[in-house]
Amino acid sequence: MTALHCSEPAASGILARDLLYSSLKHYGFSEIDDLLRFLLFSCESVLGEEEQRFIHSKLKSCLSRHDNGSDYFNDMKIILEAVSHN
Repeated sequence: MTALHCSEPAASGILARDLLYSSLKHYGFSEIDDLLRFLLFSCESVLGEEEQRFIHSKLKSCLSRHDNGSDYFNDMKIILEAVSHN
């Protein structure tokens, strides 16, 4: 698993759709499948506040159902934190 590279865009207040998509696509959960479709078909290249709220909701739901504390979920947690601060 590769580390999320969205910390720099998040630090500048910009979250890029393609970056989030590539960071989440390896997860096989239904919540993430919904989120990937949302990113592909409903989002501009730079995510707005409403899109970030939806992403936050889906990630929070996925983590509450599946997170067992392993490093496997680190990218998802980093993205959740990034969309929480924008």
